[in-house]
Amino acid sequence: MKRFFVFISFVLIIGFLCFYWVSFYYQKNEDGIPIPNKAILKEKTVSTERVMYIYRLDGLQQTDGFPESYKIRLKLSGWNYSGIESEGALFVFKKNDGSKLYISIYNDEFSLSMPN
Repeated sequence: MKRFFVFISFVLIIGFLCFYWVSFYYQKNEDGIPIPNKAILKEKTVSTERVMYIYRLDGLQQTDGFPESYKIRLKLSGWNYSGIESEGALFVFKKNDGSKLYISIYNDEFSLSMPN
């Protein structure tokens, strides 16, 4: 019976690690912002006012809102969600140094915008 519980514990740990790998696997863009691994850079716009990235991510839906796993990854990278400034499909994140990150969710794509 003890071996059974050890085996079940081992399977659960492996399952959690696989779930973590799939759900929370991110790469960082050139500005150090975590991006879902399956996201493909579609366009980058640099102006004197801001830098904007547009990524394609199949399966992302504007009506589903912001994925919680992505909020967690941003939080782990030092970005804090600012619910007061967020509205609709626009989500605002802040760092302690005062920098802001604007993320807009669309169907099958999202944009990141950072003021200069």
